[in-house]
Amino acid sequence: MGIKEKLPLLNSENKGVRIAGYVIYAFIGLMVLGAILPSPDDGGGTTTTATVESPAAAEPGVLDVAAVRSLLPRAERDRDIRVTDGVVLIYRDSKYNAPSAIMVDGRETSTDIFKQLFGDNRVDEVTVFTRTTFVDKYGQESIGTAAKYQMTRATADKINWDNFHWIRLDEVVDSKYIHPAME
Repeated sequence: MGIKEKLPLLNSENKGVRIAGYVIYAFIGLMVLGAILPSPDDGGGTTTTATVESPAAAEPGVLDVAAVRSLLPRAERDRDIRVTDGVVLIYRDSKYNAPSAIMVDGRETSTDIFKQLFGDNRVDEVTVFTRTTFVDKYGQESIGTAAKYQMTRATADKINWDNFHWIRLDEVVDSKYIHPAME
């Protein structure tokens, strides 16, 4: 007994059912293959959500842009990143237009970034710039900093990241700047 006899859709008298059977079984096979093979983002192994969301452990070697990208939440990995001697600068553009949405996005995302990066002992200081488009009274557009949050290792070490809520970020960072249009 061959495989055709074991798969009911392929053993049908109706040609349309047999064609649909080939398509369905091919789709199922691809789904199984996709579940087995690792995705390109996870470095060849499987990871759980808890592992991806928890701060990364310190890694030996020099802290460079590639290392910082690997530590960041996935949505923040394509940002403009600069690294010098353990000091990390991240420039991110807000996808929102309303000032309140930009501020929520900036605080929440900056908190996630701080949590992830300070999980690596090579990181001494992090500054996150959230940029947006401003329109002046003449209708002229320009890109500027809506918010800037800076935190040092000493401050980050005081925070219990598992219980910390992003709404308190303004109270704990070492320095911050909020554009007057955002207040």
